[in-house]
Amino acid sequence: MDVQEHFSKRKVPYETLRHGPVTSAADVAATIDAPLHAVAQTRLLKADGGYCYVVAVAPAEREIDFEKAGEALGGSRLEPASPEETAVQCPDTEGGIISPFGSQYHLKVLLDEELSREEYVHFPGATREETIRVKLGDYVQ
Repeated sequence: MDVQEHFSKRKVPYETLRHGPVTSAADVAATIDAPLHAVAQTRLLKADGGYCYVVAVAPAEREIDFEKAGEALGGSRLEPASPEETAVQCPDTEGGIISPFGSQYHLKVLLDEELSREEYVHFPGATREETIRVKLGDYVQ
């Protein structure tokens, strides 16, 4: 299920921003003229050697702090999931685009506290040519 479908089913207001193909959250920010701190990067992480997986959502301007994220999970050792692991855990994604809704895949989500200061946040859409803009409170709900 993509982000638009997820929001539509729950009647959450959102805006789809269409643009040329992008490959990173930083490219999205430049393309849609949004500040880096309001554009979310989503990454699939594996915990404890692949014992479980989690979705990390953080501002594009920040690197994911694997140690701090691991502490939030009770001391897990985290590392990025491979493209092959992403394809298995999130089979309906296009080319590694990870939905900010880990619940779609029965995964926990770690939301960086820096994003919680934003009124609006921008997430990857279903393709590399669209970005979703939504109020942060609606995303969290």
